[in-house]
Amino acid sequence: MAWAESSRGAFDRWADEIGDESFRFATVEKYYNKAIAFTPPDQESRRANATPSYDPAPLGKTGPLAITYPAYAHSWSTWLLVALQAIGVRNTDTFLTGNLNGSAWQVNTINHTTGARASADRAYLRPYLQRRNLAVFNGTLAERIIFDGHKVAQGVQVTTGNSSYILRAKREVILSGGSFQSSQLLQVSGVGPAAVLQEHGIPVIADRLGVGLNMNDQLFFGIAHRVDLPTDSTLAANVALDVELFNTNATGRLTSPGGEISGFEKIPAELRANFSASTSKMPTLKRVFHLSAALASFPSDWPEMGYLTLPNFIGNGTAPTPNDGYNYASILATLMAPTSIGNVTISSSRMSDPPVINPNWLTTQSDIEVSIAMFKRLRQAWAVPALRNGLNTPEEYYPGPSVQTDAQIEAFIRSNMVPLYHGSATNKMGKKGDELAVVGSHGRVFGVEHLRVVDSSAFPFLPPGPGPQAVTYMLAEKIADQVKNGQ
Repeated sequence: MAWAESSRGAFDRWADEIGDESFRFATVEKYYNKAIAFTPPDQESRRANATPSYDPAPLGKTGPLAITYPAYAHSWSTWLLVALQAIGVRNTDTFLTGNLNGSAWQVNTINHTTGARASADRAYLRPYLQRRNLAVFNGTLAERIIFDGHKVAQGVQVTTGNSSYILRAKREVILSGGSFQSSQLLQVSGVGPAAVLQEHGIPVIADRLGVGLNMNDQLFFGIAHRVDLPTDSTLAANVALDVELFNTNATGRLTSPGGEISGFEKIPAELRANFSASTSKMPTLKRVFHLSAALASFPSDWPEMGYLTLPNFIGNGTAPTPNDGYNYASILATLMAPTSIGNVTISSSRMSDPPVINPNWLTTQSDIEVSIAMFKRLRQAWAVPALRNGLNTPEEYYPGPSVQTDAQIEAFIRSNMVPLYHGSATNKMGKKGDELAVVGSHGRVFGVEHLRVVDSSAFPFLPPGPGPQAVTYMLAEKIADQVKNGQ
């Protein structure tokens, strides 16, 4: 639900990689704002020391998607903001200007009036269901894209219940199945690596090596303490009151999705001093699936680490939450400059069979070394006096003081890392001569006609930020203009 505009340097890299100047930040910013309707928060419903700073002037006010600050802020979040500033992650007011490095209160896709989540379904679909030129096929699975003998997309074969039929396209087919299903549907339709298609008996329409490759994702892990202030560990006992406040006037704890504070930074010099040469200055190498480079290849304003806070105990996703009457809080670290590249491959010629997803997390030395530095940075945040004075006990609850050496830290990270499910770039955008590029700058699939991909799989890479949803909306608005203009 987090909404933020990615870094200016990320869009410079995007424009350079695909050879299209219209992807510079100065241009894409208008598409971010075209999508949104920003409403200022009701400050009287938030804590006095939870007042966000922002300039409303450039923000979209008339778009279909509602964004705002939640009507509730946990007291724990205010302390994290203090801790981040104490370790050098300065307050940057907002993440709505193309600058990420720093810390700020997080804007979310929330309807200010109802407190409920704002989504593409509510913003772009529900208001227009009565249009005569819109047909929605519920419970329907896209089976394959139909091409004629000239490799022109003619429509999509679909199945509803026990009935299979073809939806014909007069102009073009636009695929928006996400990073997993878009790649899967292309492959079962004959667009993908020829060797993979032939293995499953699929006629090759276009041999595109990059379909399903180049998968980018972000992972996180955290450190938890017992704290001396109310968090969700005990506040959840008042859920009946929470529900009443939410349903009555869209206030209270249920209006907050968590993650109320975000922070971003480059790993500080003292922690990167021991990085290996392959991490800090690795040249571009031809890998099996992707042209990958380590930290030196990222733009100067691209953060390497993200901070996230949740007012509760966060383990590895499966560890039981303590139920002992204490209040727990976690500070989480997110890998913002991952160099490990995954892939998505079909398991059969049928869409009803799930694809094989190989995320390949922590398979580069850069990702390992940066993650270890991130863990140490979390401990530095927990050690600032403002937080130490507010702890119930000084000892770290999770993972605890037994985790000290780099080897122990790496082992902890590997057993506790949790994906953010931000899988992207499996049908990467690029120049026509790039053998791994699947689509061009207008989303058109190389090697065929009248077929586009418009979703996060079409990113050339996963841009930094709290989440890719804002980039996805921006890209969709941008390509929608191109479609309407016949481009």
